[in-house]
Amino acid sequence: MIRLQEDLIHVNRKNMITHKRRDGFVGQRMITLPPQLLKNAIKQNPLLVQLYITQIGYFPKASFHYRERRNGCSDNILFYCQQGKGWYVLGKDLYEVKANEYAILPAGSQYMRYGADEQDPWTIHWVHFSGSLVEELNRLFAITNSRGAKPIPFDEKRIETWKTMYRSLEMGYTIPNICNANFLLYQFIASFLFRSLIFLGLLMCCPQKTHWLMIL
Repeated sequence: MIRLQEDLIHVNRKNMITHKRRDGFVGQRMITLPPQLLKNAIKQNPLLVQLYITQIGYFPKASFHYRERRNGCSDNILFYCQQGKGWYVLGKDLYEVKANEYAILPAGSQYMRYGADEQDPWTIHWVHFSGSLVEELNRLFAITNSRGAKPIPFDEKRIETWKTMYRSLEMGYTIPNICNANFLLYQFIASFLFRSLIFLGLLMCCPQKTHWLMIL
């Protein structure tokens, strides 16, 4: 992880203005769940209210990927970079995201933008998630604007979890499909926040010491 003041890193904004794009990459996958549909699903199954997917996607070799959110985002955004590099800006700080690193951008009104490296564009799996427990999740695991990207060993099971979430939603927005995808969201997030089963064991044996498990 690299954290630097934005004015210390040259970002070729001229190229970005000419070529930047939010999506439309060859081989991409992306689903955005309609807000009203989510609202109705939560009414039918209150378990969904705690954490739920709002968008999910996969961008392979996403050349000129660029997104600006002047008023922040109401969701947490999780990026997992498998290959290449990218970056994001929160406020005035710029962070680099490299292969086998992930970042969680916390929900809020803070200005943000993010995109792919021009020379070595990232390949990312990503998910937007919201819910009544997002604020508490961010507090417990110190998911803040200054957290930066974190290294994570590659794990095929993590990718399979993402694929199952995506396939569930791709099959149709039925309550069982939405529930399956969102229950798997917990597993997907846990695969980043907890680096090994040892940590999970400590959590079960010593719940009063959960601060040991925070990846700061």
